[in-house]
Amino acid sequence: MSKYVFIVNPKSGNGVGESYGKKLEAMLPGMGVSYEVVYTSAPKDATLIASRYTKEDDCILVAAGGDGTMNEVLNGIQEGVTMAILPCGSGNDFYRLIDSHATDFKGMVEDTIYGNTELVDYGILNGYKFLGSFSIGMDANVVDRKVKIQEKNKKARKSAYLLAVAQEVFARKGSNIVLETNGTTISKSVLFVSALNARYYGGGFKAAPNADIQDGKFDVTLVDSVGLLKIAELLPKYMKGTHLGCKEVTTLLCDHFVLTCDHEIVAQCDGELFSGSTFELTVMHHGVSVVIPRGSSYSTH
Repeated sequence: MSKYVFIVNPKSGNGVGESYGKKLEAMLPGMGVSYEVVYTSAPKDATLIASRYTKEDDCILVAAGGDGTMNEVLNGIQEGVTMAILPCGSGNDFYRLIDSHATDFKGMVEDTIYGNTELVDYGILNGYKFLGSFSIGMDANVVDRKVKIQEKNKKARKSAYLLAVAQEVFARKGSNIVLETNGTTISKSVLFVSALNARYYGGGFKAAPNADIQDGKFDVTLVDSVGLLKIAELLPKYMKGTHLGCKEVTTLLCDHFVLTCDHEIVAQCDGELFSGSTFELTVMHHGVSVVIPRGSSYSTH
């Protein structure tokens, strides 16, 4: 059996990561598996740690943190190395798709160890990898606001998303964009644009209810610039995944696109923030090996 390297972010989930690390150290000796528990101590540490392991090491790198830790491991992982996810962040949006629904921590760890390995897609933004989501506009601004809220209030976790959403709704500002893909050009003013590999982002918004992490496609959503009342109507639908078909919403599937904005704006990938005015995204079909936990309802192909 492969060695399991748990890359633990002790600061994730307002200290949940540190608690999980201690539980792992107490639990793993009795589970009959080869393991190592490594803690991050600074931003991008997980990328550096992940890059040290090669296919010849015969190991599975377990990102024990939130979507940001998962993203860092993805950006450091060597070709042929498998990764897994042990969720202990504030959002855990990618994991929602493959959740084993274990009722306790030990069960979640066991489901990870005895899960199935599958090749799944990931996206590349201007050379940067992401597993779950990309977005610009209002929802990327929400991530930016959420980070600032959590910097001021360390105890704010799930509530930080909702507060950030409320602040951004009242400070809304549309962006003029041009999206080019496969000979198609879309030019309009938008509230936001998202491109998902998985189905959820932003702490549980089901933005791409039909997304498939193995189909080689982004599920792209563009929401028109609209007024406050229409935003209030659309947001609950966007959270539940019932927004498809609304006249203010444009959706498409593609494996590559270029998005240009008329000014520099904030963008996010798996909760990590960037800024720019031109974004080129490509799907890497079956680009990384990921453990789908035992008992997951996600149907693989």
